[in-house]
Amino acid sequence: MKKFLLLSIMISMLGYGICFSQTENPSNLAELRKKAEDGNSSAQLNLGLAYYKGDGVQQNYVEAIKWWRKAAEKGNDKAQFNIGYCYKNGYGVEQSYTEAVKWFKKAASVDLLAAAVGLKGNKYAQYELGLCYVQGKGVTQDYSEAKSWLARSATQGYDRAQLDLGVLYFKGDGVSKDLKNALYWFKRAADQGNVIAQNNVGICYENGFGTEQNYTEAVKWYRKAAENGMAAAQYSLGLCYDKGLGVEKNSDEAIKWLKMSAKQNFQPAIDCLTKAGIAY
Repeated sequence: MKKFLLLSIMISMLGYGICFSQTENPSNLAELRKKAEDGNSSAQLNLGLAYYKGDGVQQNYVEAIKWWRKAAEKGNDKAQFNIGYCYKNGYGVEQSYTEAVKWFKKAASVDLLAAAVGLKGNKYAQYELGLCYVQGKGVTQDYSEAKSWLARSATQGYDRAQLDLGVLYFKGDGVSKDLKNALYWFKRAADQGNVIAQNNVGICYENGFGTEQNYTEAVKWYRKAAENGMAAAQYSLGLCYDKGLGVEKNSDEAIKWLKMSAKQNFQPAIDCLTKAGIAY
């Protein structure tokens, strides 16, 4: 049975998005601006966010970056990350992966004093750095460095990093190929509701990658991802019902899931239904 391990590095490269602080209310602009002008880094961060989103002010990426730079100079890791994100995407600045990497590193890294009080660096910046090293954007491609940064983010609980770290272990990129470790990280991400990871866990159980083959477990994880709308998982779950793998054979259920997958234009499901002469 043909299976499709979805490598999230090809899917997650848009990254996390913009960070903001929960300690300041971006909707109270007058008070926020006063605090920002007085040097409050959280206020500067969120005033930048207001300009970035056009929340209560005219959207202005340049103005957003101006305020984030003020916060970044005070060591605000979220502001540093946001500046990197803007350089990555060319928002308010000329697009530059080199500059993006510089700012992601500022946010991702911690000095000895910060580490001594339990700070671990910005997990989203660590993830973005990992992607940059995988893709060779702004840095020389280096899977070992990619693994190092993804691992830092993953151990802080970021599901995308956990997923992509699992992919590195599965493929053996920058690390020794280790299917048990791959499954471990897929599960960590899957437990947080990451649908790609849920599908990957299902694939591992169905094929015995890093674990004993277990069709019942495979069906459980395919179902989680399928119910969350993932076309590849819907296809796999349909095939399990069709062949009676890990579940009682049920043609109606098989067709139901295959049709759901086909309606999302997942070609293997379309081919399967077409071959059987079933409209979707």
